[in-house]
Amino acid sequence: MHRKGPPYAVAFGAEGAIPPPYVRAIAADKVLLAGNLQPLGLAAELSFPETNALDSNPALIDIMLNLNAMGVVFSYDPKAAVSPSWFMANLQDKGLLIESYQEISWRSPKLWHLTTYELL
Repeated sequence: MHRKGPPYAVAFGAEGAIPPPYVRAIAADKVLLAGNLQPLGLAAELSFPETNALDSNPALIDIMLNLNAMGVVFSYDPKAAVSPSWFMANLQDKGLLIESYQEISWRSPKLWHLTTYELL
């Protein structure tokens, strides 16, 4: 089972640096992206068909797995109903994500860091 905790790798971005492409939020029918999206040619929103449960929506799962494979990172938001980082941890728990994923979180508005979570 996946657990968030040591050991994990943490990388700190330089103060004021543009963050890498990241999933900032998951809405009922779209994934909202931010960061440096241009190199990957990604739009700021990716739509998917709405279903009752986000955590079992096959289209959303495919989008999130593909974004992870592209090197996109996932924001940590304890206030969100479905935090992108939580969604990825859930995919690891279900055995749908066997690779690592990275979580982005902010220490201040201009200072972020990445935490890599491996399947344990």
